[in-house]
Amino acid sequence: MHKKLFSLLVLVAAFSAGQVSYLHAQDAKDKPSSAAVVPGDDTRLRRWDDRFTKVSIPSSFDSTEQKAYAFFSASSMPQPLVVSLHSWSAGYQQLDQFAGLTAAAGWHYIHPDFRGPNKTPHSCASAASLSDIDDAIAYAIANANVDKDRIYVVGGSGGGHACCAISLKSRHRIRAAYAWVPITDIAAWYHQSKDRKSKYATDIESVLESAEDFYESASQRSPIAMPLPLKANKLHLFAGVRDGYEGSVPISHSLLFFNRLCTDIGETDAVIESNDLAALLTRDVRGSIAKLGERDVFFQRTASFGSVTIFDGAHEILHDACFEMLRQDAEGPQDS
Repeated sequence: MHKKLFSLLVLVAAFSAGQVSYLHAQDAKDKPSSAAVVPGDDTRLRRWDDRFTKVSIPSSFDSTEQKAYAFFSASSMPQPLVVSLHSWSAGYQQLDQFAGLTAAAGWHYIHPDFRGPNKTPHSCASAASLSDIDDAIAYAIANANVDKDRIYVVGGSGGGHACCAISLKSRHRIRAAYAWVPITDIAAWYHQSKDRKSKYATDIESVLESAEDFYESASQRSPIAMPLPLKANKLHLFAGVRDGYEGSVPISHSLLFFNRLCTDIGETDAVIESNDLAALLTRDVRGSIAKLGERDVFFQRTASFGSVTIFDGAHEILHDACFEMLRQDAEGPQDS
C-alpha cells in the first residue's frame, strides 16, 4: 500500500469513537519540567565500569561480529533481562542510565549495537538490525541465568523506534517493551525533519539511498505499517507533550501507532478520537490525571496489548520511572 494512503487510513481510524482519559489545565503547555531533561538522542559515550563487559556476538543474519555491553548477575536464581536499545544517532557505547539501574537491581543487562547509528541501509529496523537485537537476547540467555518469562526491552527516540519494531518482529517472547518518544512512521518523520532542516532527514535518505520506492521502503521500516501479531506481551508507549515543539519527534508517532494497533485488533473503544488527538497535538492539555515519577501525566489510554502515556516533558526518557515500572511488572505473576 502506498505510504501516504496508509498514513491517511491510519489517521481516519484515529478519528473513530473512544473514551477520553485526560483532564485540562491551562498552564501545562508552558510549565517547566521538575526534573532534568535527558535527551532521547543523546550520543555521548560513557566509560563503562568493570561490572560491564564488552562482548562480541556472531550475527545470525550475515555472520558479522556485533558488539554489545553486558552485565550478567551472579545470582543463582534466574533474574530478569533488560535489553536496552541505543538511540538514533548512537551505538552500543552510548551513555545509558538503564545500565546502572539494572546492575544495582542484580538483573541481567545487554546493550547491543544493532548496526549502530541509523544512517546506513543495514540500520533503522532493517532485517539485519532486528536480527542483531534477537541475537543479543539469545546471547544473554545462553550465557546467563535469565528468567525467560521476564525479558524486557527499553529504548528512547531511535531506540524507541527499534523497541516498537522488535516488539512486532522478535523471535523471542518479550514480557514487555517500553518505548519512549518513539519514531513509528519513517516517511512522516522524514518530511517532519526535512521541514525543520534537521540532519535526520539526511540520515533517512542515506538509509533508503538504494530504494526504488521511497515510501514502500520507508513503510517496511515503520512500526506503524508492520504486520501483527504483536510479539511482546505488552507494549507501552511514552511521549512528552512538548516533543515536536521542543524535540525532534512529534507525539503523533505514539498516538497514531497506538490507534493503529487498536484498530487492527478490533479494540475500537480504545482508539483515541479526533478531538483528543487535536488537543494533544496542539498542547491544549489541562490538568494532571496521575504522576510518572515526578512528572504530571496529562493523558493515558490502555488496551489489551499495552498503553500510551503523554507526560509533562519533551524528547526524553524518564529512566527512574521506567525502571520502577519494570520492577513492579517483574513482581507480578509469570506469563501464562
